[in-house]
Amino acid sequence: MSHHREQRDLAWEALPENAWYAPIRARIDEALKTGEPFWFGLPDAWINPTKFRCSNGHVSARTLKSEERGDLCLACMCPVRITFPEDVEDLPKEST
Repeated sequence: MSHHREQRDLAWEALPENAWYAPIRARIDEALKTGEPFWFGLPDAWINPTKFRCSNGHVSARTLKSEERGDLCLACMCPVRITFPEDVEDLPKEST
């Protein structure tokens, strides 16, 4: 059995047999065809940690949990919001 087939079978075993999961199965097959890396039967991109962005431009996969203020940026302690996986920091350039 090929590695890709094993990965797909792992993912499919976790899904109930009904039409609602058909799009998920199709995406898994597509990821297998393109050679995406897998982890426990799912494409790595589905498992990667969520990224967060603060109003000051910091982007991180980690936050500080605060009961009073919600999730906070580790760099500046501003509140954060979820952002897309490809997001990168766009901090203002320091003037010299």
